Amino acid sequence: MKPTQYAAWAKLRQQGRNRYMLIHGMLMYGLPLFVVMSFIVNQPFAQGYTMTAVAIHLGVWLFVGQLVGLVNWLINEKRFAKASGRQGDK
Repeated sequence: MKPTQYAAWAKLRQQGRNRYMLIHGMLMYGLPLFVVMSFIVNQPFAQGYTMTAVAIHLGVWLFVGQLVGLVNWLINEKRFAKASGRQGDK
């Protein structure tokens, strides 16, 4: 982890895991993928747009975004801990 990445992650992690998962997972990953996959790529609403279908697709993609946010959080925490150990040796 580079010093700039270290400093950026130190600042982000102060905001907490849940906020990170919400912003960087659900809003920045899940919501755009919902729009792209539901309305552009797959066109799952061939029989028409129903609120049930939209709610299901939105729920699925927000859940996927939440998982992506959690995985990214865990990866960055591991990298941060490793970099913290190196910086403590100096």
